[in-house]
Amino acid sequence: MGSNTEDIWGYGPRASLGRFEIALPFHNPTLLGLIAVAAVCMTTLARRSAATVRTLRFSFGFLLFLVPLPVSWMTPIIVQLQLLASSVAVELLQRGGVGVLMRRFVGEDEPDLTAR
Repeated sequence: MGSNTEDIWGYGPRASLGRFEIALPFHNPTLLGLIAVAAVCMTTLARRSAATVRTLRFSFGFLLFLVPLPVSWMTPIIVQLQLLASSVAVELLQRGGVGVLMRRFVGEDEPDLTAR
Protein backbone atom coordinates (compact mmCIF):
# COMPACT_ATOMS: atom_id res chain seq x y z
CA MET A 1 0.00 0.00 0.00
CA GLY A 2 0.92 3.65 -0.15
CA SER A 3 1.46 6.22 2.51
CA ASN A 4 -1.20 7.65 4.79
CA THR A 5 -2.17 10.24 2.18
CA GLU A 6 -3.23 7.64 -0.39
CA ASP A 7 -6.20 5.33 -0.44
CA ILE A 8 -6.40 1.82 -1.86
CA TRP A 9 -6.71 3.12 -5.45
CA GLY A 10 -3.70 5.40 -5.15
CA TYR A 11 -5.74 8.62 -5.08
CA GLY A 12 -5.07 11.07 -2.32
CA PRO A 13 -5.90 14.68 -1.52
CA ARG A 14 -3.89 15.82 -4.52
CA ALA A 15 -6.30 14.08 -6.91
CA SER A 16 -9.26 15.98 -5.47
CA LEU A 17 -7.44 19.29 -5.23
CA GLY A 18 -6.36 18.94 -8.84
CA ARG A 19 -9.96 19.52 -9.86
CA PHE A 20 -9.62 23.12 -8.67
CA GLU A 21 -7.21 23.69 -11.54
CA ILE A 22 -10.10 23.15 -13.96
CA ALA A 23 -12.04 26.16 -12.62
CA LEU A 24 -9.17 28.54 -11.89
CA PRO A 25 -8.86 29.95 -15.44
CA PHE A 26 -12.54 30.92 -15.42
CA HIS A 27 -12.29 33.03 -12.23
CA ASN A 28 -15.77 31.82 -11.34
CA PRO A 29 -16.34 31.60 -7.56
CA THR A 30 -19.52 29.56 -8.02
CA LEU A 31 -17.74 26.94 -10.09
CA LEU A 32 -14.82 26.88 -7.64
CA GLY A 33 -17.22 26.37 -4.72
CA LEU A 34 -19.07 23.55 -6.42
CA ILE A 35 -15.79 21.85 -7.30
CA ALA A 36 -14.63 22.25 -3.69
CA VAL A 37 -17.75 20.53 -2.35
CA ALA A 38 -17.44 17.79 -4.97
CA ALA A 39 -13.76 17.34 -4.04
CA VAL A 40 -14.65 16.87 -0.37
CA CYS A 41 -17.32 14.31 -1.33
CA MET A 42 -14.99 12.44 -3.69
CA THR A 43 -12.14 12.41 -1.16
CA THR A 44 -14.49 10.99 1.46
CA LEU A 45 -15.73 8.39 -1.01
CA ALA A 46 -12.19 7.43 -2.02
CA ARG A 47 -10.85 7.24 1.55
CA ARG A 48 -13.89 5.70 3.26
CA SER A 49 -16.94 4.19 1.58
CA ALA A 50 -20.24 4.99 -0.06
CA ALA A 51 -21.95 4.30 3.28
CA THR A 52 -19.89 7.08 4.89
CA VAL A 53 -20.86 9.49 2.12
CA ARG A 54 -24.53 8.55 2.60
CA THR A 55 -24.17 9.13 6.33
CA LEU A 56 -22.60 12.55 5.76
CA ARG A 57 -24.90 13.68 2.93
CA PHE A 58 -26.57 16.33 5.10
CA SER A 59 -23.16 17.77 5.97
CA PHE A 60 -22.12 17.79 2.32
CA GLY A 61 -25.42 19.39 1.36
CA PHE A 62 -24.90 22.03 4.04
CA LEU A 63 -21.53 22.84 2.47
CA LEU A 64 -23.44 23.98 -0.62
CA PHE A 65 -24.61 27.02 1.37
CA LEU A 66 -20.97 28.19 1.31
CA VAL A 67 -20.98 28.30 -2.48
CA PRO A 68 -21.56 31.88 -3.64
CA LEU A 69 -24.44 32.45 -6.02
CA PRO A 70 -23.64 33.96 -9.43
CA VAL A 71 -23.58 37.77 -9.53
CA SER A 72 -26.13 37.79 -12.34
CA TRP A 73 -28.63 36.13 -9.99
CA MET A 74 -27.87 38.35 -7.01
CA THR A 75 -27.82 41.82 -8.63
CA PRO A 76 -31.61 42.12 -9.22
CA ILE A 77 -32.32 40.87 -5.70
CA ILE A 78 -29.83 43.30 -4.16
CA VAL A 79 -31.27 46.24 -6.11
CA GLN A 80 -34.82 45.44 -5.02
CA LEU A 81 -33.76 45.05 -1.39
CA GLN A 82 -31.91 48.38 -1.47
CA LEU A 83 -34.96 50.13 -2.90
CA LEU A 84 -37.21 48.51 -0.31
CA ALA A 85 -34.90 49.48 2.56
CA SER A 86 -34.61 53.08 1.41
CA SER A 87 -38.37 53.38 0.84
CA VAL A 88 -39.12 52.05 4.33
CA ALA A 89 -36.50 54.37 5.85
CA VAL A 90 -37.96 57.41 4.05
CA GLU A 91 -41.46 56.50 5.20
CA LEU A 92 -40.36 56.06 8.83
CA LEU A 93 -38.41 59.30 8.83
CA GLN A 94 -41.33 61.21 7.33
CA ARG A 95 -43.69 59.81 9.96
CA GLY A 96 -41.19 61.03 12.54
CA GLY A 97 -41.34 64.55 11.13
CA VAL A 98 -38.00 64.57 9.34
CA GLY A 99 -37.95 66.03 5.83
CA VAL A 100 -36.36 63.54 3.45
CA LEU A 101 -35.47 63.72 -0.24
CA MET A 102 -35.36 60.33 -1.95
CA ARG A 103 -33.61 59.88 -5.29
CA ARG A 104 -34.23 56.75 -7.29
CA PHE A 105 -31.55 56.06 -9.86
CA VAL A 106 -31.50 52.29 -9.86
CA GLY A 107 -33.94 50.59 -12.18
CA GLU A 108 -35.38 53.79 -13.65
CA ASP A 109 -34.58 55.70 -16.81
CA GLU A 110 -34.56 59.13 -15.21
CA PRO A 111 -34.09 60.05 -11.59
CA ASP A 112 -37.33 60.70 -9.77
CA LEU A 113 -36.80 63.43 -7.21
CA THR A 114 -39.59 63.33 -4.70
CA ALA A 115 -39.63 65.78 -1.80
CA ARG A 116 -42.36 65.01 0.63
